[in-house]
Amino acid sequence: MNYIKYFFILFIICMNLGATLFSEQDGFGQGTLIKINNNYERIENIKPGQLITCYDFKNNNNTTCKVIATSKNNIHRSIQITLENIIINAAFDQKFYIPYLNLWITAYELYKSKELQQFFPSKIIETKVILEEANVYTLTIETNHNFYVTTHDILAHNFVPVFVGVAYVIGSGAATMF
Repeated sequence: MNYIKYFFILFIICMNLGATLFSEQDGFGQGTLIKINNNYERIENIKPGQLITCYDFKNNNNTTCKVIATSKNNIHRSIQITLENIIINAAFDQKFYIPYLNLWITAYELYKSKELQQFFPSKIIETKVILEEANVYTLTIETNHNFYVTTHDILAHNFVPVFVGVAYVIGSGAATMF
């Protein structure tokens, strides 16, 4: 029985590695502001254990959530979103929330769709693909799995690695194979 457990764990690690190597990642460029209560902190300065502002969809209000993990990753292309007075650099798969549509969309979907851009919480001046290497920073947030970026308070989804997600499910008793 232990062989099955170890095989499963190895399989999950390989899936996580494959997802990292062969898919896009999410994250924001250096300097992106993250909302902390009524202030903002640059994403690269956020540390695990820190409390940031997030949105509680169950209770329909803002609350604070703990940052579980942070990471810095290198990507080869990103989406640049220009608002009235702010530029957001995000990885292709970074998700943003569109309140009017009650919908999460990726930065790439936002770039491709002028229709979706009309519903974005802030007025978009321009979106474009940047084909340069860049560092992006990801946050993994406890409980509500989201956070606000920029002084426009745009809701973004956090990064949940495959391995962390599976470990959470196994730990919560959802998988009782072991």
